[in-house]
Amino acid sequence: NASMSTIAIRLDTHQLVTRLKASGFEERQAESVIQTIKETTDQVETQINAQLGNYRSAFKEDFQELQKNLR
Repeated sequence: NASMSTIAIRLDTHQLVTRLKASGFEERQAESVIQTIKETTDQVETQINAQLGNYRSAFKEDFQELQKNLR
């Protein structure tokens, strides 16, 4: 359902690269590390949202069954 909210993990990749460079990483290394983190958080976000969808479906079914039993 498009009206349902989802989890969104946002990273300020520019700030993270800047912090890594300030800690001694070369730009290419910092960008690679942050890209890996970004890809991982994207995967986690997808998995969380899929699980939320499963919970919503189960809740909806349970709620409908409860309503039916109360009639």
